[in-house]
Amino acid sequence: MSLQKHLNFSPESLGGGSVRMVMIVDDPDATFQRAVAAGATVVWPVDDQPYGWRVGRIVDPFGRHWEIGKPLPSVIL
Repeated sequence: MSLQKHLNFSPESLGGGSVRMVMIVDDPDATFQRAVAAGATVVWPVDDQPYGWRVGRIVDPFGRHWEIGKPLPSVIL
């Protein structure tokens, strides 16, 4: 049976995708490394971003893009 017959498409079967998932976790570094160890490809590593998040991006083996991160604590002045 073909994937197309049952409308089971993936970014891999379509040659790319336009959706990015964001996974908010307590420990982005550990979760990111676990995903890479499981076969994900690093797009950019986890790092503190100027917009207030600690986040990195991977692509899973099926072509889905994931950002794994969390908001950084607010700085009280």
